[in-house]
Amino acid sequence: MPSILSKAFVASLAFAAAQAIPTVRRADSIGDNTALLEKLITTPTEIKRQQKLWTKDGKELLDPESLVKATTFDFSLEQPGATTAGGAPTADVETFPILLGSGVTFNHVTLGACGIFLPHVHPRAHEFFVVVDGGEVEVTFTPEMGLLGGAGASPEITATLKKDAGIVFPQGAIHYQINNSSDCKPSNIYAVLTSENAGTTLVLQDPTLGNATITKRQVGVEDFASVRAVLPARAVSVVEQCIKRCNLS
Repeated sequence: MPSILSKAFVASLAFAAAQAIPTVRRADSIGDNTALLEKLITTPTEIKRQQKLWTKDGKELLDPESLVKATTFDFSLEQPGATTAGGAPTADVETFPILLGSGVTFNHVTLGACGIFLPHVHPRAHEFFVVVDGGEVEVTFTPEMGLLGGAGASPEITATLKKDAGIVFPQGAIHYQINNSSDCKPSNIYAVLTSENAGTTLVLQDPTLGNATITKRQVGVEDFASVRAVLPARAVSVVEQCIKRCNLS
């Protein structure tokens, strides 16, 4: 069975290869791919799936433009509008059907200065989180009970990632990330998950929604006050010190 790192390495190679091909915005959207995915899931062999993705009735290749759309993913075209929180364009089975059966989701993450990815878990995947530009991203995760024996409390494991450093968050572990960079600039990150359908569950409760979790995956300086009361104490301390240092209040 492929290891976490081998899947991440394969995904990195695939991403690099895709960047070498001229890419255009895909015509399809998440909703538009539902019918295609239903057909792919019930197709018995991989080569027949590829026929549905890349050919006209299995007899000839799609035209060059359509073939590029079916085989490449342009992360730069997925960036949302400017915000201090940043963004997380995602190549997964819904946005990029070629990933069906690959065991890989690839995120190109931008995290703004003092921005935070709120505490969450991925129920079906490990995550390999790597800082590729910027730096001093504070990361924290909590493993399952029993790490220190018995049914005692699970400790937090923390690290500061600089450029070209990475960390693995185990499947199901609560984790969050804060851009605490000394230059107060955004950080760019690659996050590889070991499932094309990794899932994300936010764990913070929103007091204004009753018995429901917060709906935001990440917040920037302008939204920090709205989640401060439910964040872990360490996260609050790191973000507040960052905001003060960067003069972003």
